[in-house]
Amino acid sequence: MALQRPLRPISAMKQLFWSFFGLKPIYTKHAPDPNLPADEPIEEERLPYYDPTSFFPAKPGYIFHNRYEAIAKVGWGTCSTVWLARDLQRIWRSERFVTLKIGTCDFKDKNSALHERNVEQRIANALPDHQGFNYVRTCLDSFEEKGPHGTHLCLVYEPLREPIWLFQQRCHLKGDNIMVNFEDPAVLQDFADAQLSHPMPYKSTDGRAVYLSHNNFGSLRSFYILPKITDFGQAQIQQAVGQLNRHPTQPDGYRAPEVILGAGWAYPIDIWSLGVLMWNLIENRDLFSRIRGNGDGYSAAAHLAEMIALLGPPPKKLLDREKEGRRWNFAPALKNPSGTLCTKAYEWYGGPFFDNDGQCNFLHDHLIPRDLTLESTVNFLDGRDKLLFLDFARKMLQWDPDDRKTAKQLLEDPWLSEKSIRGEV
Repeated sequence: MALQRPLRPISAMKQLFWSFFGLKPIYTKHAPDPNLPADEPIEEERLPYYDPTSFFPAKPGYIFHNRYEAIAKVGWGTCSTVWLARDLQRIWRSERFVTLKIGTCDFKDKNSALHERNVEQRIANALPDHQGFNYVRTCLDSFEEKGPHGTHLCLVYEPLREPIWLFQQRCHLKGDNIMVNFEDPAVLQDFADAQLSHPMPYKSTDGRAVYLSHNNFGSLRSFYILPKITDFGQAQIQQAVGQLNRHPTQPDGYRAPEVILGAGWAYPIDIWSLGVLMWNLIENRDLFSRIRGNGDGYSAAAHLAEMIALLGPPPKKLLDREKEGRRWNFAPALKNPSGTLCTKAYEWYGGPFFDNDGQCNFLHDHLIPRDLTLESTVNFLDGRDKLLFLDFARKMLQWDPDDRKTAKQLLEDPWLSEKSIRGEV
């Protein structure tokens, strides 16, 4: 008689646990057959350097870390996919849903993989009593999951409804790393239950399923929502007060001038980014819309040219800092996105951009759009409200980082006063 293979201790324990407390996996249904064309790339497959072996092959019903049951894919990025999951370890407590950010397994080393988690732990532990703490989302848990081609770091989060760029379809807003919370727990429960009858579309290539994100949570049931800043994968930790960083940073359209010029950067680049973001929130457009130059790729020269059109020429003080920055070298040299080996910070973006004869002349004068002013970019506001907003924005969009207002100073600005919000000024 063949001996029955005993259950592994963890498997036996899980079965007993789920049987006793009723926390059984239930979201295992998916479309019976692939219902998307196999030869049409979707979502992460459209990434220029996409490698399917780097992404974890998650599917509905898969249980991560012996605890989190995958329900539906709700997003993706260059280094991860994002899934809604059900926490199976909720003894005598209400059901809890979480969001899993499942990282790729192709990081060059473990420190790189852990960067986002470490930054978020630093934020979570820094000032938990700060009044702005509730407007930042940091991870609740983290674990490693073995995949067929390597180990994947997974971060566990409070679920959020949608990014503001999607939310703006209802409220005329935009933003990638700002999301809003759920106005009612029933929204999540109804969404999860609907996956059983309306599973996600997916395609199958070489036996590997790729799912189409299902992140439409329906119309708002109330406006009891809060915005939250998310995604700290590219955040940098300032090692010392007053120390200037030299390495490249920031998304293209939000990049501060001192970063492009290699003049050294610190906290004020965040104030610059906030100033640029105001156009996404109010005008539903990018402030710097001509940064692609004549081609499809990012052009730092075209970006600086647009800054000059909107803000006037940069002050000599900043250009002196740029010349000072030329003394610093990357060690070792770094390859920029075009494959050029760079030893200087300004070289990363194709500089230098200004001459060396002391005249501070811009070397790409022909790229400056002569028909563009900061005033002409604001159409949603008018009258005194527009004037107050432009004055508020200029306090952030200063060439010289030392001239930008701090977050505390901006909160005291007249445009954010109660009278302004009520339309009394």
